[in-house]
Amino acid sequence: MRFVASLDVWTVVVSGYATDTPIWERHPAGDELLHVLDGGLDVTTLTAAGPVHASVPTGSLFVCRKGLWHWARPRGHTAVLSLTPGEGTGHLQVDPRRASGVSLDFPADTPAGAGSAADVWDLPGAVAGLTPVAITPDTTEDEANGAVRELGWLHDRLVGVMRFAGETPWERHPDGDELLHVLDGEVDLTVLTDTGPRHVSIAAGSVFVCPRGLWHRQRPKTAATILFATPTATSEASWADDPRVERSQ
Repeated sequence: MRFVASLDVWTVVVSGYATDTPIWERHPAGDELLHVLDGGLDVTTLTAAGPVHASVPTGSLFVCRKGLWHWARPRGHTAVLSLTPGEGTGHLQVDPRRASGVSLDFPADTPAGAGSAADVWDLPGAVAGLTPVAITPDTTEDEANGAVRELGWLHDRLVGVMRFAGETPWERHPDGDELLHVLDGEVDLTVLTDTGPRHVSIAAGSVFVCPRGLWHRQRPKTAATILFATPTATSEASWADDPRVERSQ
């Protein structure tokens, strides 16, 4: 297990394992997102309607809903990138239904279909259906929408995938960090900080967390595909040379 980064209430973790030793867990602070990088997972989730089973193949995502006990079993050697809300997380090596003094505590706001195939997001299928776009200030909304597939929500984070070339406008998210995971290609990213612009290249397979409130923009070296988790409620965008100057005028 390797701890990669922090994303507000989540910790970004990469783990690899091959045993199916019972390790049940639940996360009262929020949903957990699992991205199967290699291998596969069989996940059992305990819901108010009973146990629910789902299979998560290589490349796909699975959402472990807030407060529900779940057990993810690998199919052979499996590698997973996870976004885990760690606060209050519980672990058990026995079935919670048989553990003394353990409450299942099903949250009232659990969405319908929790733990089922509805919580398995087909990332490879979404990528295959994308129409790449070369971004310019003249890019239309329809062209931009053709390059993006929305997969679902992780609380206030919209999770989706985008395939693009060209330089994006500046953007910032005052109410939360943004996660960028480069699936293929390589992306040059610039972040405007109080001490000047910072530049970083994000290679395929790597992740980058854009801190809340900081303007940033991306430019693939050729074309690139990224998985993103973006707090969209207060997102801002600008084509100005320096959006901080534009906002101060």
